[in-house]
Amino acid sequence: MLKVAMFDLDGVVFQSPSTWERIFADLGLQDLHDRLEGRFQRGEFRSYLDWSTAALEEIKAAGLKKDAFDAIINERQLSKGAKETFEALGKWGIKTAAISGGFVELAERARMELGIDYAFAHVRMGFGKRSNMLESWNMYETDYSDKLVVARFVSKLYSADMSECAYVGDGLNDIPVFREVGMGIAFNSRKEEVRKAAHTVVDGDNLSDILLHLGLKRIKRGVSPDTEAMKDLGRRARPLGVKKARNKVS
Repeated sequence: MLKVAMFDLDGVVFQSPSTWERIFADLGLQDLHDRLEGRFQRGEFRSYLDWSTAALEEIKAAGLKKDAFDAIINERQLSKGAKETFEALGKWGIKTAAISGGFVELAERARMELGIDYAFAHVRMGFGKRSNMLESWNMYETDYSDKLVVARFVSKLYSADMSECAYVGDGLNDIPVFREVGMGIAFNSRKEEVRKAAHTVVDGDNLSDILLHLGLKRIKRGVSPDTEAMKDLGRRARPLGVKKARNKVS
């Protein structure tokens, strides 16, 4: 029986590209973003925390201003069907969470606009009151293997086994969670490794297409639960233990 549905943000709840990429592009540093990403994929950073620290140092050096950052956050477009998806999940009593390797500010926006129960993200930006420039940041461990830690924590909050949880993602960093939840959905992902790791793949840009795979089917005035499909989620994965995610502050 499905109890909890968890989502990545960039590329899933919000349309691509990622917020990281948008910031670099707006600063005229798209090539630098691509080089940093390539270095990460080649294993030149010890961890995602090291990568994001290097990325933030470059963003700070480039002079990111608060109003520019706020504009990027506010201009991010929700995926088609996002509101319908979360309305349906809420209607049927399914708890929701977002787990992102991006920015707390975007996670908070998603939580407020979509009624997501919990939202976790990797970086909270700190801007100078007088300078309006990026000066500092708080960092939280919410990506790659730490995404799984947070997912286990969320499942424990709602007294749910991981087999009673679903996760929707599109990136390599979502694979660890796919491997433990009852239903892992690769949404509009072009990465073959991600598609293979998921229980099912949803192509296209309408997030509400995932509802059928969560045991929910559309009817004229909303959605109704498919009881047998929802029960089947409990047979797809074995539950594992839970531990709290740790916070790090720069």
